[in-house]
Amino acid sequence: MSTYTDASLIYYPSGVKAGKAYSLKPTDGSGDLTFTRASTATRVNESGLIEEVATGVPRIDFTGGGCGKLLLEPQRTNLVFPSQDFNAWGKTGISVTNNSTTSPDGTINASKIIPPSGTSGGSYVSKAVAGNSMYVFAKQAEKSKILIYSGVSDSNVWFDISSGQVLTQKSNVVSASVENYGDGWYKCSVIWTTISSLVRVYAVDADNSTSVVGNGTDGLFIWGAQVEAATYPTSYIPTTTTAVTRVEDRSITTGLSSVIGQTEGVIFYEIAGLANEALSRDFYIWDGTYNNFIRVRLSSFSNSIAADIFNSGVNQAGFFIGGQTQTNLNKIAIKYKLNEFSFFINGVKVGTDVSGTPPLTNAFFWGNGIKMQNFMTFKTALSDDEIIALTTI
Repeated sequence: MSTYTDASLIYYPSGVKAGKAYSLKPTDGSGDLTFTRASTATRVNESGLIEEVATGVPRIDFTGGGCGKLLLEPQRTNLVFPSQDFNAWGKTGISVTNNSTTSPDGTINASKIIPPSGTSGGSYVSKAVAGNSMYVFAKQAEKSKILIYSGVSDSNVWFDISSGQVLTQKSNVVSASVENYGDGWYKCSVIWTTISSLVRVYAVDADNSTSVVGNGTDGLFIWGAQVEAATYPTSYIPTTTTAVTRVEDRSITTGLSSVIGQTEGVIFYEIAGLANEALSRDFYIWDGTYNNFIRVRLSSFSNSIAADIFNSGVNQAGFFIGGQTQTNLNKIAIKYKLNEFSFFINGVKVGTDVSGTPPLTNAFFWGNGIKMQNFMTFKTALSDDEIIALTTI
């Protein structure tokens, strides 16, 4: 099989403009994807820097390095403001020097937080804000450990920003994580079990302690705080004088019957969920209704990846595979033709149904909460061996 020759449509994150993500095939533009987002947003660019993307422009995100991925996020609000000027936050036993070093956006706008001389039992910046997800970017200077805390007991998490690791997290923390953003910067994230009433970022000397010994000059760097009322953190939303909302990303593209097999074919996705969240993430080829569609679904229920096919409102086939790591980059394919439906995940044929009729479809609908590396359609039903090769990691 020649993937490029056999595929009727190939989308790989590359060219974009406002309202459009360009497909690699077909080359005449008939397979380009429509895109909407009624706000600006940020991404990590090829140089590893956080940058703003204009309203309506798809984001090709390079977080973590490697190939860029189309980032599709739900609507979210950064509730904490200002997100970068920590001198405007409350300060307890600490001083803040703004514009102290280069931040993850490539400009000299990061702050240095400096504990006072002597021993302090609590040296932190704070903000009154209610959310259950928070992160802040931190970088080692003379000090190398921070503590993030909310207004709820046992919500503490300690981070080592010299090695990029979570140290101790208390019982009211769902999860905590560290992501390397290069140049010594780490994104330190916490998800709490309950909504907070405030957030604090401490400079500390040791794990599981709030104590710090200072000399009035030694400290560490922080930048870009974000607090969301949500079950997982999303891309950075800068704020100044008020909370700021980033509107959802969405792609609904019509008029595509020429690149979708009507009586048989294969649909291929290479996607990663942003989290194992409570809501399902759905990706359709359809006719604009919920009567005729072929759908892939990422769901928190049993950490499943599922697929189903409906024709004239009647279920033709369905597949449900639990125990999947949705945040991995999974390769997923559905083969369909009269009385033959098969489902493949990461090089394994995981389900077959031998009764049913494929629907007539002419559009794509992509939900959000994912990163997409690749998407293809084929107008013929490939062999199982070909699809296994296509989906093998």
